[in-house]
Amino acid sequence: MDRLRQLRLAKDAMDRDWADPELDVEGVASYAGYSRYHFVRAFKAAYGQTPGQYLTHRRIERAGEMLRSADLSVTEICHLVVAVFAPPAMTAARLLHWSTWRRRHQATARRSHYQRRSADGPAG
Repeated sequence: MDRLRQLRLAKDAMDRDWADPELDVEGVASYAGYSRYHFVRAFKAAYGQTPGQYLTHRRIERAGEMLRSADLSVTEICHLVVAVFAPPAMTAARLLHWSTWRRRHQATARRSHYQRRSADGPAG
């Protein structure tokens, strides 16, 4: 079986099983007939991103689809996405500290806004 076909099979498996919290690079690599490290290098060479990055993007896309079409609240979808992204031990910590991330993100955005304004010159 040629290399690209094996990678396509692995990519299809990630697309099919994106919500499985047990899905990991090791399992997908063995499904495609690669070692973990060779699979990551070959996947990145073929698709321009690592399998982990690809899977993260797919999960975010699916969350967006759920927001548009499912009869779930944003909070419920966030819980589903966090549960898929994180092991159970980390899930509670992530949910408890989202506000800390938000404060940091807003502070960074404010700083960059004021830095751009000061670089443009004094307001007149």
